Amino acid sequence: MAARTFVPFEDLWSMAIDVPYSFLVRDGDHAWTCGQLALGTDAEVLSPNDLTEQSEIVCRNIGDILAKGGMSTADAARIILYYLPEARGGLEGMMRVFRDYFGPDALLDPFPVPHFYYDGVALEVDVFAHAARKGSFCGDLHHQSRSFELMDLAATLDELETANTPLLSEHWLTPTPFLEDVAASLRETRRSVHPGTVIDIGPSGDQIFLRTVAAMSDTPGQTDEALQADGVEITLRKASEWLWIQGSAERTSDGLVDQTTRIMQAIAARLAENGFCFDDVVKSTTHYVAGDSAAELHDNMQVRNSRYSKPGPASTGVPVFGFADPSKKIVVDLTAKKTDA
Repeated sequence: MAARTFVPFEDLWSMAIDVPYSFLVRDGDHAWTCGQLALGTDAEVLSPNDLTEQSEIVCRNIGDILAKGGMSTADAARIILYYLPEARGGLEGMMRVFRDYFGPDALLDPFPVPHFYYDGVALEVDVFAHAARKGSFCGDLHHQSRSFELMDLAATLDELETANTPLLSEHWLTPTPFLEDVAASLRETRRSVHPGTVIDIGPSGDQIFLRTVAAMSDTPGQTDEALQADGVEITLRKASEWLWIQGSAERTSDGLVDQTTRIMQAIAARLAENGFCFDDVVKSTTHYVAGDSAAELHDNMQVRNSRYSKPGPASTGVPVFGFADPSKKIVVDLTAKKTDA
């Protein structure tokens, strides 16, 4: 496998537990960050509950991390902004800071969450970067984000079904009142969409958000599978050297750690069946339903950590309001990439 560039965790701040993850992973022209927080070198929260000031701190940190990976802020293609809507400064203040720092072409994806696991944190940020991007086109991947009203859902689904460009990953962010309608429509029309893909973004708002990463239509070796075994549901998509896999468990009686354990076991088997392993993972994103304590994050993180060794992928764990399927407590998304030896 060709060498990858890793920016280690210790370069800016460290977590309360030792983790086998990286601040940034770069592979060729592509790069991914872990979730960026406004923390000091001893993991203390800076500017507690102030979304605008934390945005400024996180922007500077991202600039530093990109530079350590041989990239610049101009390479930031997509920026996912997990934020507390009630924090000081609000959505508008946050968006203004990131737009000023990253310029007009970066795709900004705000994602409201109910709380964070460290008291005072109002923001966590993921960045996907590409050294030769053209807008949202990053080599053989196309990052897209759209919002629409519930009345336009059927037209959006029709458009997806007739499009020639296959999706590698997708997430549907839905206000609580729309969850049931969106999930039912997806079950009827999009058989390979994972039930954990429909994420509850809270009781407010009237817009549904669809976030996708698409492989270019001429990318070879495209596959799209929906699998279910031993109480774990998996969606797996491949295109050329890329693989995206999403897993969740369906037994309501299982706790968060039990669900995480079964998901990671199932993902390990599916990766192996497709010629991949956890060393190929460049980005891990975990959405889960739990309280606001760091312990609840760390408990499920330790299960996921056991699958990796340092320097490891870029990893983000974020609490959410819930999923369309209420039995799900956690959904794990992995992006893996094979490179030539």
